[in-house]
Amino acid sequence: MLLTQHPHNNPAGKRQDEREERNQARLKAVDLTKVGMFWMCQMDIFYGYWATSWHNFPDVPSTTALVGATTVILEALLGFLDGKSLVYTNSNPGTGQSFSYTEDWLRSDNVTYPAYAVNGRGGVIAGGVSWLGVRIPAFKNTIIPQLELLHSYEWQGSRQVHDQIYDCEKLNTELMRLDSWLSYVGRTNEIGDGPNKLLKNAPAVADLLMEEFELDFQNIDLSASEGGLPDIQAVAALVMDFLTNENLTEAEQL
Repeated sequence: MLLTQHPHNNPAGKRQDEREERNQARLKAVDLTKVGMFWMCQMDIFYGYWATSWHNFPDVPSTTALVGATTVILEALLGFLDGKSLVYTNSNPGTGQSFSYTEDWLRSDNVTYPAYAVNGRGGVIAGGVSWLGVRIPAFKNTIIPQLELLHSYEWQGSRQVHDQIYDCEKLNTELMRLDSWLSYVGRTNEIGDGPNKLLKNAPAVADLLMEEFELDFQNIDLSASEGGLPDIQAVAALVMDFLTNENLTEAEQL
């Protein structure tokens, strides 16, 4: 009587709708048709040459844009770091041993994600890395680790000179060390307690940068040795102006 004379919700129908919604969500996750920059920024490193599971999907920046962005970022770093705070392993043999320690860490199946102050297991990313502390103006009186990169941007901007297997292993090591560097720097007052809460908002800033500058990164002349340097420097200046307009401090910009 009650069931026939009063409006009611069908529990079975509701469960079916909920099941359908869950299944659609799973299918989207499996197909990876839309991966936000938030998750892209938290990917762990793995073997592969410019490869991710999502590299063919439209929501991910093109390889050309990513190469251009890397070149611009490496140029912009020169505005914050001098020869003591930014070193390249290929021109500074003293960093080679610390890189080998990190390679051993990687070969022991240790993980490095995400590139923030606290990793996915609730701990800080510090193992397998040894640092030389430096002082730079952007961090005032705070000592931060020296930033070590494998090569200068001329090398990183030219994929033709890479040996894909050998260099992937080296680049993975470099990425892990960058993760660790970000972990240390993320625990400083300038970042951890900074005005823009960068530990939470970094993916949004990265997404904003790619939305604003993806075409610039994609079309930039990467050959600094053949007249492209002014082009690279001009885009780097635009990026820094953009970050300043977004009210990021110098430490947050770095």
